[in-house]
Amino acid sequence: MRKSMLILVGLLCLKFVDVSGQSVDSIRQVAWSGNYAEARNLCFEHEDYPENTDLLFLVGQTYYWEENLRRSKEVMNDVLDKNPSHIEAYVVLSSILISEKEMSQAIKIADEGLERADNNEELLYNRALANANLGYLKEAREELDVLLSNNPEHKEAEELRESLRGFKIPGSLGVYQSLQTYNKPYDRFYWVTTVEAPVGDKGLKIIPRFSYGNLQVEDDSFNGSQVGVDVYPLTGLYSYMYLHYAYSGAEIFPEHRAALEWFQTIARGWEFSAGGRYMYRQKNHLFYTASVSKYAGKWMPGIRFFYAPESGNNLTAIASVRKYFNSDNTFLHSFITYGSNPDRMDQQADIAADGEASRIAAGAYAVLKMRGAFYARVLAEYTMEEYIPEKWRNVFLGQIGIEIKF
Repeated sequence: MRKSMLILVGLLCLKFVDVSGQSVDSIRQVAWSGNYAEARNLCFEHEDYPENTDLLFLVGQTYYWEENLRRSKEVMNDVLDKNPSHIEAYVVLSSILISEKEMSQAIKIADEGLERADNNEELLYNRALANANLGYLKEAREELDVLLSNNPEHKEAEELRESLRGFKIPGSLGVYQSLQTYNKPYDRFYWVTTVEAPVGDKGLKIIPRFSYGNLQVEDDSFNGSQVGVDVYPLTGLYSYMYLHYAYSGAEIFPEHRAALEWFQTIARGWEFSAGGRYMYRQKNHLFYTASVSKYAGKWMPGIRFFYAPESGNNLTAIASVRKYFNSDNTFLHSFITYGSNPDRMDQQADIAADGEASRIAAGAYAVLKMRGAFYARVLAEYTMEEYIPEKWRNVFLGQIGIEIKF
């Protein structure tokens, strides 16, 4: 629907432009038929290219239709440099920025376009959508009211307004079961059942959590529980924090577990973070972490490092790639790890030995939409672990879970 509307807007704006050589209207027909590369070549060969910004815009549109967002963004910026009044270029560029999750930049571009065309429906919608994604719901509702007062038939705007009108405090309830196991130098099974109940929006999200674990080592069994909370406050248009604390009186969990990390988004979808983790189980465990990732449409590659200054194996590196599906709530996240990785919630029973263990791991987890408001989570991971010098074992980890959003 969005793509069709953008195609229509882009092509109508070119309909009556006639220049020497191949007419823009005939090139438009080539693009409309789906021959994007051929349409671009006709634009490139035109004697008025690239000075004619309608031809330049059509080139950028074909890249957008092919989902080549990087090239399309470059061309749209070139269009606006040459012709700051090209409204359709503002529409496409703000749509690209929303796809890349650069919501603040999308609002900025939409504002610049609305200064020149204050009732443009697509720019009003894009600004409202970006504000809604940032958690600025009052601003989003006001912009949708303006749009729908001008065009009550704008289906997407009405759907977005209805979703915001019914907004209370979004929340969900999830139940997850994980198992980590190995058989050297003894048979060992570590079961953890976790219940989470996230509440809040993009301005402030709170996740209370309760976990119950069972550790089986040969004929011995240890049980216990842990309570904790994650807090994600938005600290600005481009930044947020991650705060965490958990407590347990059981042997199989750290007595105290805390985290503090700051995330900053900059231009072109790059996100950086820096912070630290603390655990106490018989002794203090302090380590630092930093990460960098890139939002690239439906992909998000990234790398994270942990540094534990008092550990014999003090550096961990994790490379990951996330592929989003139909929304931010559904994705496949793949990763490889080298080092001790002492931050893992599902390995808390091993924290006393984590500082000396070497690990090479690979795995993936997926969040998939089921029927209605139900989502499934599945995780699988394989690890080669040097538990004593020159002695390696295979460690398997799996998790299944279900979440309902309301």
